[in-house]
Amino acid sequence: MDRITAVIFDFGQVLGMVQDKTCVSNMRKMTGLKEDEFHMRYRGYRAEYDEGLINGREYWGKVISGGTGENSISDMLAGRLVNEDIMGWLRINKTMLSWVKKLKEEGIKTAILSNMPAELCKYIYDTYSWTEIFDRIVFSSEVGFAKPKLEIYEYCINGLAIDSDEGLFIDDDKRNIEGARKTGLKTFLFNPGITEPKEISDKFGIPG
Repeated sequence: MDRITAVIFDFGQVLGMVQDKTCVSNMRKMTGLKEDEFHMRYRGYRAEYDEGLINGREYWGKVISGGTGENSISDMLAGRLVNEDIMGWLRINKTMLSWVKKLKEEGIKTAILSNMPAELCKYIYDTYSWTEIFDRIVFSSEVGFAKPKLEIYEYCINGLAIDSDEGLFIDDDKRNIEGARKTGLKTFLFNPGITEPKEISDKFGIPG
């Protein structure tokens, strides 16, 4: 096996915990949508939001209207929805974060590669000093493209100054894993709430 010199982590449901259900419920109630319709629209318009093509007010306007072009959402409601969305993703997986620190101590580069809207990016930068331990942070809204587009993986690989086969990418979404594999990265499909660092380290021969 080729030596791994860098480990690249997704944020949501890898470095972070599963999205908080109370926050999801609060957002749904604020939109007035039925549960199935809410989840379909929340995911359906997310790519534009994650890539920075629309802002939070525009995103939630689309979610509520079903993308009809109507823009009747108030600034107050948009702000409440954006804030609830941010709060839902902020519980940190302390076990994984401790592993990141150990990898760094062992001389392995680390990066975050995540689909994330601008408002959440800003909150993370402003709130968490541990972001400074990463050699590279690539958030989709900051670079203008999102997983599973090949460009975002290549951007991260180039930023780490590694060959793609030296990098290990960890994500909980199969589509993102498939995109990473096309660039030559090694991959691991993370199972939120179940996967532990040792399982990954044992498989790839890196510190655990």
